[in-house]
This record gives sequence, C-alpha cells and structure tokens, in this order.
Amino acid sequence: MVTRSHQEVANIIESFVEGTGRNWDWDDFCSHEIENRELDAIRLKCCELSSSHPPIAKGQYCNDEGIELLRETVKNLRSLPD
Repeated sequence: MVTRSHQEVANIIESFVEGTGRNWDWDDFCSHEIENRELDAIRLKCCELSSSHPPIAKGQYCNDEGIELLRETVKNLRSLPD
C-alpha cells in the first residue's frame, strides 16, 4: 500500500494521458493500492478503463471517451486540497 496525494495521482494520470510518463509508471500506479480509499477508488476506475471503454485502434489504452474521463479526473483532482 502506498501513500499518494491528490496532486500525485493527478500527475500520474496526466503523464499517462500525455505520453510523458516513464515505461512502468502506469503499471506501478495500477498495481499498488493507495492508502487513501477515495484515491484508491479513482485508481481502480482509471485502471479498468481499457475494459469499460475498450480501445478502437491497436496501441490505445482505451477509447476517446475513456481518455476524456482521465482528463476530467485530473481536472477534478487538481481542484482538491491535499
């Protein structure tokens, strides 16, 4: 179990969406439970997008609607205090 702030989770998701994260960042994010239950629920939702919003092209993680959900999640997290 890891401790992460709202901003850290926002940064991880944003880096993934923008393609600027390191090779294993998303895998690490999806693989490690977050101590804060609210943030862990967000982690689980994000990591299930490839199933709930399947990609339409090879190499995509999820479809465009899923990517938009990730962007909205970042926006919402950035509006919260840590």
